Amino acid sequence: METILEKISIITPYFETKKMLEKQLEVWHSYPSELKSQIEFVIIDDGSPENPAGIKFCNLNLILARVDINIPWNHPGAQNLGAYLATSSWIWSGGIDHVFTSENMYKLTKLDRKDLKVNYKIPRRSIKQDKLIGYHWEINYLAKKTFWSIGGYDEDFSGIWGSDDVCFTSMLKKSGVREIKLEDIFLDLYTEDDFKDANTHRYTDKVGWGPRKMNPINRSLWLAKVAGKIPYGQNPLRFPWKIEKTFTYVK
Repeated sequence: METILEKISIITPYFETKKMLEKQLEVWHSYPSELKSQIEFVIIDDGSPENPAGIKFCNLNLILARVDINIPWNHPGAQNLGAYLATSSWIWSGGIDHVFTSENMYKLTKLDRKDLKVNYKIPRRSIKQDKLIGYHWEINYLAKKTFWSIGGYDEDFSGIWGSDDVCFTSMLKKSGVREIKLEDIFLDLYTEDDFKDANTHRYTDKVGWGPRKMNPINRSLWLAKVAGKIPYGQNPLRFPWKIEKTFTYVK
């Protein structure tokens, strides 16, 4: 394995997904030593009221932070807090139900990071169907500087489900960031068939989440922001938060 020259940060929001966090920790701990020494994991518990993220011990470079209040659908805030706490110049952000094998994580660390006007998009593989199933708006790999160049995620979308990740990607493109869709790197997607709490669908389903559906309030907000009728990315981190634990990898 070639030497990895620069650390990257993996940002993973958490909400009531205890089993999925356990799976991620299991996979991360299975990485070879060189990978573990060059990756920083940033887990943001987005105010879980019943099953807060708990890590008693781990041998990883890892930050566990918590949003102190349970703001409904605060995905934008969780992503912003993760990017704020990340100490690397490049960050990957996405859902906790997406898992990098060591082979794919290593490929991620070797991608060119000279161009700050690039956002890498990574496809998912369905474990059940054993095939690639396309890309997702929320999965992005880009420079931390580029993330904040547009103001990060817009927390005006918090409180109502949807459109925040679509708007974030739209605003990156509007600012001149090129989107590169990768094909030789992929993420393993875990679903409710694997773990009941692999994701938060059991919460979003209650408000009409589903394929090709988008909350009309946030959809209107997205269109207005892309059109420049409403400012984007104002006043990030609008909530109290704290760092609960930090860990450092020891070979």
